[in-house]
Amino acid sequence: MPDRYPTLKAMGVTSPDQITSYDLIDGESHDDILKLRYQRPAGSFLPVTRIYHFARTPRASDSAAGMVDYEIAPTLSAALLELDRIVADKTERKVAIAEIRARIAALDGEIRAELRSLQTALKRLEDLA
Repeated sequence: MPDRYPTLKAMGVTSPDQITSYDLIDGESHDDILKLRYQRPAGSFLPVTRIYHFARTPRASDSAAGMVDYEIAPTLSAALLELDRIVADKTERKVAIAEIRARIAALDGEIRAELRSLQTALKRLEDLA
């Protein structure tokens, strides 16, 4: 089975399923900082955050002034795509869970209302006897 997150694996991320969010910080001196947040199991000694540094790569510039432009590292770019997929999957799951819970609550209310209605009708019939 192919690895779903090859870039993260190459970076040393061993538990991508525990990632809850990330921040991309524009660091000083032409580097980017990626901060990953994890939801670890109770009792785990693993860190809840990890930080990775990526040097920006110089890009050829058409500028006559000789200014050097920098672009995001290819590894970081690929990691961001994988992280977006992880975070989106979790968000979609949370939304689906919330919708199912809401439907269950609505159904529970309908069943309780119907049960009360039947109990009331039964009580009326018993009172007539």
